[in-house]
Amino acid sequence: MAHEEIDRLVAERVMGWEHEEIDRGERGKFHAWYTDDYEHGEMPIYYEFVNGDTSWGRMWQPTTDIAQAWQVVERMRALGWDFGMDWDTAIRAMFIQRNGSEFVSSESDSPHIAICIAALKACGHEVTE
Repeated sequence: MAHEEIDRLVAERVMGWEHEEIDRGERGKFHAWYTDDYEHGEMPIYYEFVNGDTSWGRMWQPTTDIAQAWQVVERMRALGWDFGMDWDTAIRAMFIQRNGSEFVSSESDSPHIAICIAALKACGHEVTE
């Protein structure tokens, strides 16, 4: 699965954000992620302007930005999951539900991707690794 698709799924399924895409004709497209308490006129939490091969903005890319991947970990903690990682033979991210009822993990060569995929699994979305 492409990084962009994982980023989108994490925003929607884990973070609980809503996506809006506005086609601006020759000026390209505007993509924005909003929280559920968004008020009209506020800046979205993440946004991207895309015109051809050029894009700019404050983009949501937890599969490549470790600070954003840690936002995913913090969100999962708020949802009642504990987090762990190990680097034995591969990088493995793990989420354990605090009541002990569920455990999910994901292995990758990148901690960013391992975190994102494990979080998606914890939220009930199977991802091909």
